[in-house]
Amino acid sequence: MRAKRIRQEGQLDTWQLQSDDGTIDFKYNKRLQSIRINSQERKVYFIEEKGLFFSHLIFANEYSQPVGDLFFDNPQHLTGVLSTQREKFRFQKTVTRVLLYDRKKNLLGSIQLDERMVFDGFEFAAILFAFVNYRNKVAAPRVAMA
Repeated sequence: MRAKRIRQEGQLDTWQLQSDDGTIDFKYNKRLQSIRINSQERKVYFIEEKGLFFSHLIFANEYSQPVGDLFFDNPQHLTGVLSTQREKFRFQKTVTRVLLYDRKKNLLGSIQLDERMVFDGFEFAAILFAFVNYRNKVAAPRVAMA
């Protein structure tokens, strides 16, 4: 999967995650620290900072209900754990790639980054959350309607 910043307009960044299975667009608002994911259903999530030294972020839906969290293992924000209501993932960031692992350290996927991209921890968290959200939608079993 490849992360691509499509547009920057003031405090609003529009991103696109592209893969062989399709694409997902999302907008990250720096001022509100929010992410709007555009897929079959439009969802808004807010990112809240908790903990000391920016080590813990919480994702909340539009009703302020927690739907996930992210813990950074180190001050450089290179490794950590992302939890959703359904799963827990480990991540590792390099200069050009983010690797996502399951609990058993099996590689689940990666996000290719442009090494010239500069983004803060909140925007990085938004990219990870959008990727996991997309991955769960693609991996979800399709229910046949009768």
